Amino acid sequence: MKRPGRGLDAYLDWTCDGFVVLFGLWAVLSQTVVLLGGNGLVLGRLSVLVPVLGAAILFLISRSSRRIPDPAPPDGRTPLPEPREASPDLPALAGAVLLSLFYVLTLQYILFWAGTLLFLGVYYALHLRAPLIRPHSIGTGAVEIAVFALLACVVLFLSLCVHRPHPDDSLYLSVAVDVHDHPEIRLMSRDSIHGIPGLPFLAPQHRLRTYDILVGQTARWLGIKPIAAAHLLFPCLFALIFLAAAARFLRLLLGRAWLYGLAAVVIFLAANGDVETTYGNSGLVLLFQGRGVLVTVMVPLLAAYGLEFMTGLRPAGAVWGLLLLGQAAALSFSTNALFIGPLAAGLSMAAAWRPNVRASLRLAAGALTCLYPLVLGLFLKTGSVPENFYLVSAPSWKFVAERSLNKVLGWRTFTAFWLTALLGGWTFLKDRPRRRWMLGFSFLFVLLCMNPALTSFWAAHITSVVTFFRLYWALPLPYFLAALLAGFVFAFERFRAERYRAALFAAALLAFAFFVPARWTFSSWNHARISRPGLKVPLTFYAVAEKLAESTPKGKLILAPETVAAWIPTIPGHPAAIGSRQMFLQQFWGRMKKEELLARRALLLYVGGAMRVFPTEEMNTKFAWAVEEFRIGSVAVTRSNPWGDDIALVLLGLGFARSPSPSRHFHIYIKT
Repeated sequence: MKRPGRGLDAYLDWTCDGFVVLFGLWAVLSQTVVLLGGNGLVLGRLSVLVPVLGAAILFLISRSSRRIPDPAPPDGRTPLPEPREASPDLPALAGAVLLSLFYVLTLQYILFWAGTLLFLGVYYALHLRAPLIRPHSIGTGAVEIAVFALLACVVLFLSLCVHRPHPDDSLYLSVAVDVHDHPEIRLMSRDSIHGIPGLPFLAPQHRLRTYDILVGQTARWLGIKPIAAAHLLFPCLFALIFLAAAARFLRLLLGRAWLYGLAAVVIFLAANGDVETTYGNSGLVLLFQGRGVLVTVMVPLLAAYGLEFMTGLRPAGAVWGLLLLGQAAALSFSTNALFIGPLAAGLSMAAAWRPNVRASLRLAAGALTCLYPLVLGLFLKTGSVPENFYLVSAPSWKFVAERSLNKVLGWRTFTAFWLTALLGGWTFLKDRPRRRWMLGFSFLFVLLCMNPALTSFWAAHITSVVTFFRLYWALPLPYFLAALLAGFVFAFERFRAERYRAALFAAALLAFAFFVPARWTFSSWNHARISRPGLKVPLTFYAVAEKLAESTPKGKLILAPETVAAWIPTIPGHPAAIGSRQMFLQQFWGRMKKEELLARRALLLYVGGAMRVFPTEEMNTKFAWAVEEFRIGSVAVTRSNPWGDDIALVLLGLGFARSPSPSRHFHIYIKT
């Protein structure tokens, strides 16, 4: 027998609200300390305020939520009617499928966009005056709790045992290592990647991403390495928070079909590995980086809070505070939250808007919470920002729009499913108010973010050409697709029996998982492997990086190919390096002498066997000069390097000796 799910609802509310409050307070505190020039010791002392203030805020939220008010009628007098259960809109679903197939087969973006805008606009207008969303009455039994626990084990497995190394850790963990090794130094005030004296931190906006500081401080408090905290400790927490956030969002949207939707979301995020920046590859397998937390945890939380704020499902003041702290927390995880946070919350609130004064005032009040990241972003933009090699003047809308859609939604079959969810995910929802919300979210996203007349503006002024695709991360598309699939099995009388419904849904999920994705997130194509919990690093390259870090004489620099050099900044106490990644060196353009930047870049390419910029004799002379000029104390050279003999001749002549290498793919030379 199922009982009202108050216990589960309470768990989900406390988990999600507690996470947002504590991480939001930490974000505000740490961002303030960073911008005011404080160090890790000051931040550590002030951090004791976070649990105290957090407990007080959570108490106030709990007290105000003891009596959840019914959604207020638009005129304040007339009671709201109970929304009638809506039948599946099969003609609309057919239209969504046809539009999706049209784009997949023809790749005619502008025609697809125009047809999509018209399609969504018509249906949104038809649902605009639907009543406010009312809470579902959901029973929760032992079977549901058992399945929820099983899904918790699945997401923990994906976050801990799927190892998909990402070289961006060279930036993120360099901050954590700097805080861990030197808490007395001003936070994010110097180059933590290469250790170049006098060079400032990478870029002003990255100083808002303070989650890496938390990783470093946590590692110092626990006496562990920062990379262990980032790869083993925090992913466990974020995996469980994700499951609570997803369950809470789906209980709000799908009612008693929530568990089916939750299982579908987990499968989608595990299976969606077609391209590098899909929802799946940016999801559970990337929870060891703040970007994965933003996409997987914060977007559904902000969307749910935005919907609750506009519909009065919870006290407005409490949800307003959660929205504000949610924006701060999202920004601490990734600078992409400068636009993803306001988009996720803003579109959710706008989609729940109804044409009356009360709703308009509430939308204006909710929009104020989106000012937190926008104001900070504008504040930092007024500073000295070097020329960014990502920016392109007046980029082509066709290039930006098509490239971005394909980078997130992939190609062919999975793209058709994602686009069908964008256009028709609402067709099986049980009531018109929830249909209006999903229609509104999709319509506004297509109007603002996929508009060919606006894509160049977005790319040139808000994101960049190469990062414009990240706007799609603000769209909770896995939840739209889950609503479509879960709604289908609840839509027809013949599947009312629970055993038939569960069997049909399981068969549909299995068929989807095996036939739709071109590759899963943990496939070898995605450079992933499955093994016991451990550091998410390429074992060979990391072993060479550790060898160089421990063998380099004090005061000397490391020179290694990018595949190895990218992992040196993640090692506590590491020596300075000639370079980590090409893209990070390029972003110092204008803040480092041009000659030095080009020399460092040429050295990375030379020892990696990618390029030699001068003929043999001249290159040997210049290489010998660079080794002395940059005080290089250790060098790793790929064994397949076509100029390996020349490099060895120069290094041995300068007093280097060959050292045993932990990998047969590299030669290692150490200054004696």
